[in-house]
Order: sequence, then structure tokens, then C-alpha cells
Amino acid sequence: MKISKSVIKLNHEDMFESSTSSKGNQPKYQVSDLWYKLDDLGYEALAEVFSYRIAKEINFPFEILKYELAKVQTDDFSVTTSCVSKTFTSDGITETSFIRIFKNEFNEDIYDSIDKMTNIKDRIKYVSEKLNMLNGIDNAGEYITGILQFDALILNEDRHFHNFTLLYNENNNSYSYTPLFDNGAGFLSDMKWDYPLYIPIDIAQRKVKSKPFTNSFSKQVQAATELYGSQILPPEKIDIYIGDFYDYYDEEIIKRICCIIKTTMKTYFPSTSIVLKK
Repeated sequence: MKISKSVIKLNHEDMFESSTSSKGNQPKYQVSDLWYKLDDLGYEALAEVFSYRIAKEINFPFEILKYELAKVQTDDFSVTTSCVSKTFTSDGITETSFIRIFKNEFNEDIYDSIDKMTNIKDRIKYVSEKLNMLNGIDNAGEYITGILQFDALILNEDRHFHNFTLLYNENNNSYSYTPLFDNGAGFLSDMKWDYPLYIPIDIAQRKVKSKPFTNSFSKQVQAATELYGSQILPPEKIDIYIGDFYDYYDEEIIKRICCIIKTTMKTYFPSTSIVLKK
């Protein structure tokens, strides 16, 4: 996928209405087979693109949705930064959330079910084993574990059960795994409400709470990996290009996301060195 660096004009009729994110309704547009997600609370687009590059370098074990940065102009003539990706749905294949799957397939409210359990492992195991009952799904525990590990690396606070999804194929009534995507709430990207730049990074990081099984990233990862093993096995050294970020964002923001990934990589994968190249 090659995205032009010129400003892309978006029309109101291409805007997609959605309200599934607990962080609000980030502006989204679909033009042909491309999706544009615009910055709203801070630097969500940067978080998506940086997450994609990190996932690729650490050998994330499932499919990864590719994102690039772009400048877009909307109907009100304002220009903002967006991330761009190709759609991964098609005729007969739709994205469906864990919320909807549990309701439609098992006649359950997923939150009611796991709220009865005090043990984090029991919650993760219950959801994983339920999903393994679906046509086309195996190793759901490994899939969930990989995503929880990745969320801890990027501090994604928005992985509620609306943002945990599978692909449903209505042609054969089967499910498959959704590629890794929807990481715009990572890296303290909400500068408007929760994590303004004047807050020191270490203090801001302590404020971040994980989802959906517990509010501690480390406890969530520990429980999942004890059940299903570590799904992310990065090489000894990873190189991530960040030079183009400076065409879109201030240096202070870029320094912030670089500091975060260096800290979390040291916490979860201390034997892997990370080089951020301009």
C-alpha cells in the first residue's frame, strides 16, 4: 500500500459513525477500500502507525494490519493527521465483537459471566474456551494472550470487549482472527483529557489501566502467559524507523512515545535491545 504524502480531501458522506470506543468517537472515513482515522484527542494516528511498526519488528504471531500516516482535509477545510489502512472485511465477512459473539452464540453477557470470577486466570480461560467452541476458532487463548502482551507494551487502555473482535463469515458460518489493529489509545495518546504533555511520563504511565480482564497490565499478562505461554518472542535486537514522524508531529510527542516503548520493552522483554532510527 502506497499512500500519497499530499493532503487528501475527505467528504462528509464518507464519514463512518461509530460509538464503540470508551475514549469517544474518533472521526473515521472510508474511501473505497481505505480507512482514515483522524487524530481527535491527541496523536492516535501516530500510536497506530508506531504500533504497527513495533508489532512487525517483534514478530507478533498473528496477522498485523498495516498503517501509514497521512494529512487529510475535511469539509470544514481543517487539515489534520490521520492514519490510513486497508479494510480487512468484504462481502459476507464482517467484524464482530466479543460482546456480540457471546450474546448471539452463547446467550450470555460476557461481562456478567467474568464478573462472577475473582481469579484473572479463570476469566481469561473461560473466555478462551468459549471462543474455541466456535466454528473455525482454535487456540483462542494464544490469540488473546498475544494481544494482551502487545497492549502492555504500548499501554493500550482501550481493549474492552467491544474492541476485542473476530471476523465472521456468513457464507459458511465460521469465524477467524481479526488482524492486530485499533491501537490508537496506546502511548498515552489522549493529550486532551487524561495525559497532557506537561504530566511527567512516569506519573502518566502509573495512571494507565488495562482492560478487559483486570486493570493491571502486568497481572493480566502474567495470568495469560502462565496459561498459554508467551506468544511474543522478539529477536535480540529490533530497529524501528521513526524519521517520517517528524513530518507530522512535534518532537516532544515523538520523544514521549519513544520513552514509553523503551521502558515497556525493558519491563517485558529485557533481553531485546531497541533502536529507533531517524
